[in-house]
This record gives sequence, structure tokens and C-alpha cells, in this order.
Amino acid sequence: MSGLDPGGATTPAEYVALLRRLKDSSGLTYRQLERRAEDLGEVLPRSTVASMLARDTLPRVELVSALLKVCGETDDAAWLRAYVRVSSAPAPSAEKPRRRWAWPVGVAVAVLIVIAVAVLSAQRSDDEPHPITARPNPAAPAEGSYRIRAVHSGLCFSEREGTDSGVVYQKNCAQTLPRYSLDRLEDGSYRVRADHPQFGPGCLGVRKASMSFGGTVVDDECDTGGAELFNLESVGTSGFRLRALHSNLCVGISDGERDEWVTVRQVACESPLSATVLAFDPVR
Repeated sequence: MSGLDPGGATTPAEYVALLRRLKDSSGLTYRQLERRAEDLGEVLPRSTVASMLARDTLPRVELVSALLKVCGETDDAAWLRAYVRVSSAPAPSAEKPRRRWAWPVGVAVAVLIVIAVAVLSAQRSDDEPHPITARPNPAAPAEGSYRIRAVHSGLCFSEREGTDSGVVYQKNCAQTLPRYSLDRLEDGSYRVRADHPQFGPGCLGVRKASMSFGGTVVDDECDTGGAELFNLESVGTSGFRLRALHSNLCVGISDGERDEWVTVRQVACESPLSATVLAFDPVR
């Protein structure tokens, strides 16, 4: 542990200042942070870390989580609680705001609690993660080979060529690997099979069967547990969601990021902060 107390942070600037101290105490350079993140299955480009630590605004929560992990901070729960508290605090104002009505103190406190809970829910999950049962969907795509495309960005699921981490990203659809196919099981759930040109057959799933928001989506060996089983849900005429049976969370992109090489993660299925609608483009 770093010995730092994030509970004392009251503003985004103070929180980021603590993150800078955490980075400094680790003794790692930005390049070393990036390399260690890759070893741990995380994505933390050195330019991104330098940028987020140079600002006085809160970084994205998954970046904070990755930095804590890379720096060896074991008490990540305290940091994430502080993140939620700071992010829900009202921004300071130079002039006194006009009030059209006065709320009783009890009502004001209740509203603040609701806001804090809403922020936490939006950032972590639309429901407490828990196992769910298979739910067949007659409108789901047929079994076969597909290119999986994130509808919000137009980018496709892919690993990085030349690496064996199995981490899945979104990238330009022109050249992706591995080749994915849908496998419908008897109970109506789905397994997404991955045929890698170098490492052979595997399955798409959530690393270490994580039940947490932000769990890394990876291609790994099949039959490692419920972390590779999904319900395939229709989302109007837009596409589909892959909802994990082990966690009730969905495969998607945190904060709706549209850049290439953003990591695919386990995110809240219906949160406005998540992009979970997927298209399955047939591949011949």
C-alpha cells in the first residue's frame, strides 16, 4: 500500500494530486507504467497517464482503476469510494446562486444521497452484479462466423497482432483477429468462439470471471466457467447486447469511447455512460 488517504480529497484537483503522489511513490516512469499495465492485461498509454495527471479534473474511472492496479495499490475500494464522493460534490461557484425556493435540510440531504447513489450506479453497474439464467432470443443472429462491431463507434473487436495477452480492443474493421463465431447452446445462451491464426481456438469471456464493473474482456481457452456464457439480447433495431450470465453485466466500451485500441470491458448494460450495442456482421 502507498499509505495515501484518498478519503481526505474534497475536490477533483485534490484527488488528482493524490494520484500524482501515488505515481511518484511507485518509482515508475510513464513508459514503465505502460509496460506493466500490458503485463497485467490493462491498457494505460503513457501519453494518457501524463495527460490525466497534468489536469485538475477527474479522469475516467477505468483509468483510475488501472493506475491503482499498476502502482500496486491494494486498497482500491477506498480510492473508488473517494472518486464517487468527489465526482458527486457540487462545483464551487464564485457568486451566490439564486434560490427560487428553500429545501428543508432533511430533503436536501436525501437528494444528495440519491445523487451519490446514482453516480455510483452509473459508473459501476445498473444493478448489483449477480448470476443470471439463460434467456433464449428467437431474434438473435444464427450460428456462424461474424465480425463484432461496436455500433456507437463503427469499430470492431480485435486483439493486437503479435501479442498473447488475449485482451480485446475496438479497432478499424478492415483487419481484425481472431475470427469470431456464435455458438448457441441448448439452454439458449451463447458462446462466442475465437479462432486465432496463431494461438488457435478459444472463447471470448471476462478475465478471471470478474464480477466487477470494468472487468477486462479477453479471448482465452474455452470451458473455463460461466464467464464465457452470454445472453444475446435484442436492442430495438439497433443491434444486440452480450449480457454475461455470471455477472449480469454487458460487453461494451466504457464512457462510449470512439478511439481505436480502447479496451473492451464488462460494463453496466443500460447506463448512459456505457456503449453496449453491438452489430454482428456476417463473414464468409
